[in-house]
Amino acid sequence: MFAKPPFAVFGISETDTEREVAGRGLRERIIIERTVLDEPAAEKDLVASLDRGQEIRMVQSLPAKLLIVDDSIAIVQLDAGGHAHSEIAVVRAGGLLDCLVFSFESMWRSAMQLREAPGRRVDPNLASPKDLADPADREVLMLLLAGYTDAAVAARLGISLRTMQRRVRRLMDLAGTDSRVLLGWHARDRGWL
Repeated sequence: MFAKPPFAVFGISETDTEREVAGRGLRERIIIERTVLDEPAAEKDLVASLDRGQEIRMVQSLPAKLLIVDDSIAIVQLDAGGHAHSEIAVVRAGGLLDCLVFSFESMWRSAMQLREAPGRRVDPNLASPKDLADPADREVLMLLLAGYTDAAVAARLGISLRTMQRRVRRLMDLAGTDSRVLLGWHARDRGWL
């Protein structure tokens, strides 16, 4: 789903259908627009969605509201997107559906992962994709990608091994990944190197 305000037909708050889907163990992936975080109940609804097992990522903006079911049918908003949607399209198998699925998957790969932070708050991982706060982070990434071990990088930078590991963990959190391989991919993809 692409979710952006204002919400009318479908959004991020829990419904009976979402509880049923979660109960059956079906996978739900939602890409939200940054403006969703400005909605009054967004924090509570997003944490509840994460608790139900929905995977949520965020982008700065979305082109439209979209719901794709099993890569076999899609509902797309055609109107300006007010509270009442008078113009929607139902898209079935074919080239247009393939384009919508491709668009979703492309945005999913580049979107920032949303996760629950301490205090039942949402952590949107909103660091700038082009700039790292500390220039040493760029050096850490380059040395790791060159094949240096954590201990070798720590020695080269004159920091403790534990500090080095915390730095890598923070970079992985910033990239929204739990894998060092994906950290390298995200670093390249987001222009960190």
